Amino acid sequence: EGLAGMMDEVQIANTERSADWIKLAASAQGAESKLLTVTSDEEAASGGEPSYMGILLANLTVDAWVVIAILMVMLVIAIVVMYTKARLISATDKDNRDFLNRFRQATADFLELEKGVTHKNSSLFRLYQAGIREVKKRTDAQGQVSLGDASINAIKASVDAEQVRESHKLGANMVLLTIAISGVPSLGLLGTVVGVMITFAAIAALGITQREGEILA
Repeated sequence: EGLAGMMDEVQIANTERSADWIKLAASAQGAESKLLTVTSDEEAASGGEPSYMGILLANLTVDAWVVIAILMVMLVIAIVVMYTKARLISATDKDNRDFLNRFRQATADFLELEKGVTHKNSSLFRLYQAGIREVKKRTDAQGQVSLGDASINAIKASVDAEQVRESHKLGANMVLLTIAISGVPSLGLLGTVVGVMITFAAIAALGITQREGEILA
């Protein structure tokens, strides 16, 4: 009675409905309803928007976790090696610059540069020390240095040996970084292949199960 509008639903009840019941029923209808909301199964399970990463992680097999674990180990090794090498190279470069400034400015105290200031991270300073040790072995009581061809060759050999040790120190653990860099793409490809194989195996198993169900039916 007195309706002004459009009617899209008619309900017939055996008992009279109160005005409050009608208001409640009306407020529960429509997309903007405050009483009912329509969500998907994934949203209902997660309490909000579906997490695709969570779905992927929840469906990973043991094979995939093994590949991911190896990749994570290689990532940690690569980060540690790069960090330690960056610090070592930075400290070595700084001390090398400081020693070179002293070395170029030295005159009469050329053989005394190792006294006073020490450059613990300088590879050039250790090469200098190796040469000075050989020179001092050939210094007499009056402070005179006598160097022949054999002495020069001995000094060069000592400096070359120290250079090999310094090169080995600067390049230590680089093989781990090389293994990580060269091995990660192969492992990533292996993970992709394993994932595709598992997917097709799951599809095949699902198809076989459906056919068996149809046969049994």
